[in-house]
Amino acid sequence: MQRALDLGDCPEYLASGRLERHLPRIVDAYSVKCRALCDALDTHLARHIAFHRPAGGMFVWARLNGARDASDYLRVCIEQNVMFVPGVEEIETGVHRMNRALEQYFDEQ
Repeated sequence: MQRALDLGDCPEYLASGRLERHLPRIVDAYSVKCRALCDALDTHLARHIAFHRPAGGMFVWARLNGARDASDYLRVCIEQNVMFVPGVEEIETGVHRMNRALEQYFDEQ
């Protein structure tokens, strides 16, 4: 059985040097995913959103074209089993919800 991530383990992990050994593989994996996401956004959503391909990181920031509320769009997306965070202010709320979901998932395992 896997255990939940314990932030108390982070200093030991970081001091071990294991993160540095894994970083190139992590960066490569996310680069591939980011390119695929951006290519799909260009192909399928270019008339609805504006975005810039990021040089790094884990997020693609996009803006709906026109004066539309992303929260309204989110409701329609959820009906299609798609999720996104509609704005910077919702990120912390989303992280808290994700934490609750992960705790429930690990409790059920």
